[in-house]
Amino acid sequence: MRYQANNFTIETPDDWRDRSIITFVAHGSSNEFAPNMVITRESVDYEMSVEDYAHRQFDIARREVAGLKILTQDNTTLSGRPAVEIVQQLSAHNLNLQQLQTFILMNEEICIITCTATVGNFNQYLPRFRRILDSFQINS
Repeated sequence: MRYQANNFTIETPDDWRDRSIITFVAHGSSNEFAPNMVITRESVDYEMSVEDYAHRQFDIARREVAGLKILTQDNTTLSGRPAVEIVQQLSAHNLNLQQLQTFILMNEEICIITCTATVGNFNQYLPRFRRILDSFQINS
């Protein structure tokens, strides 16, 4: 399989799966947390719903991340597909963070879009995060 992104190309064996992670970071000073968006994908069983996947991921995160707190969880759509949106707070590396995490079902794959900022800056960046999510389109 040939994979091309930004300024590089790489060849992988045909039986390997593309589980690439895409990260975008807002401009900020070097001594503060930069708001960011990370996109990951995972293959899922064709019978798994996006709701089941989101609940499974939350159960795993709750066991592994001390103090994880869900503020809201809603079923929604993104790019015309079923999605689950979670707003959560957690502490990591001495920072209080808030995330808008969106799970979207794309055939036999779940795409997870995680937008993160400090709790103090989250509402300032939320409109930007929403514009990015609103621009999401599935090319299949």
